[in-house]
Amino acid sequence: MPLAARSLAVAYTVVASLAIRAETEVELRTRVISQLRLVHVPSPPMPRSQFIRDEDPKSIEIVRTNERGEAGSVSEDGQVIYLQLSYNSKSEEKLVERAFEILFRQARAGQPNPSLERP
Repeated sequence: MPLAARSLAVAYTVVASLAIRAETEVELRTRVISQLRLVHVPSPPMPRSQFIRDEDPKSIEIVRTNERGEAGSVSEDGQVIYLQLSYNSKSEEKLVERAFEILFRQARAGQPNPSLERP
């Protein structure tokens, strides 16, 4: 391949790679939020150990627990929010925010969650 053609090919490759831009934080958050749904599990309050997850990577399940003395929490992967019986809307809001932050962090890091992949 002549030098001019090789240089042109290299230049084209550089320009093409620059055209593939990184996703902005706003785009990432919009993508993650738009692909998920919040699901209130309609069962009586139960211990966390008895809850069976739906394993749907496109849902965040909200479960009411009957365990005393335990504050609400979010699962490590952000897919389940556990609320105490005596929760209030402010507590629920903070837990939902925490779940989304976990999922945003996973998406930023490129961790596998098939439902949150870029198109």
